[in-house]
Amino acid sequence: MEIFNNKTSKYFFLFICLNIIVFTIIFITNIGIYEKITNEDSLIEYLSFAALLFAGVLFFLASFKSFKTGNDLLKNIILLCVGIIFILGAGEEISWGQRIFNFSTPDELIKFNEQDEFNLHNIDKIFFDRLVDRFTILFVIIGAFFILKGKTRFLKIKLPDIFILYAFAITPFYHQYNSLDPDFYHLTYLPILILLIWSIIKTNKNILFSSIATITISLLLMFFHVKFNDLFPDSNNSANEIREYLFSLACLFYAFFVYKDVWKSEVRSLKF
Repeated sequence: MEIFNNKTSKYFFLFICLNIIVFTIIFITNIGIYEKITNEDSLIEYLSFAALLFAGVLFFLASFKSFKTGNDLLKNIILLCVGIIFILGAGEEISWGQRIFNFSTPDELIKFNEQDEFNLHNIDKIFFDRLVDRFTILFVIIGAFFILKGKTRFLKIKLPDIFILYAFAITPFYHQYNSLDPDFYHLTYLPILILLIWSIIKTNKNILFSSIATITISLLLMFFHVKFNDLFPDSNNSANEIREYLFSLACLFYAFFVYKDVWKSEVRSLKF
């Protein structure tokens, strides 16, 4: 099945794992660099912005091409709406360029914004920070269900293959752990363990590899972040910045995955 044989997706999953390993090594060995790259207006924040922006553009392009190749109105609308959401998310990530263009936050917004910034997500930072985790967990659970059912599409939209799904699944685990107490994002282990058992029964090496790699890296993250918790910068947002960066990369790759599928449909339609 194509869903289990996408080498590009596999390399991307490995790239996400490598990112986590590199960030962990930097965190343990050079907290100064770690703090510098995770501060406001840092490299990580702008990479997250760029990834979300390009993901939105790709969904826009996929929607446009889908309009040209068929009458799947619902599919077109969904792709368009997802594109809008990602572009809005990109703007929010850098407070709509507030620090770039140096404009002040309106007094009306300062009353509600926890960081006095020109954005919405800091009105209730805990809610919006956790919104990404909740979305990711739901996305992974739904994606795992479709993989178990052998489905590759929903509403004619290409679903993530196993490697893209696990690239999303690993991102919620990048947290600043103060202890090993259970948290809601550990629910991500449920679909991972189900897929792990299923991969053993079906002898599917790709799912088995992805499951073991995700579980291993997530557990190592917990261990190192608890053991070296005192190294975290005074601002506890550093881990959040990296988690958002990893999430934005996964979104960008999935957007490319969907765009490529729509582009192939357009090519096939032109041939006939």
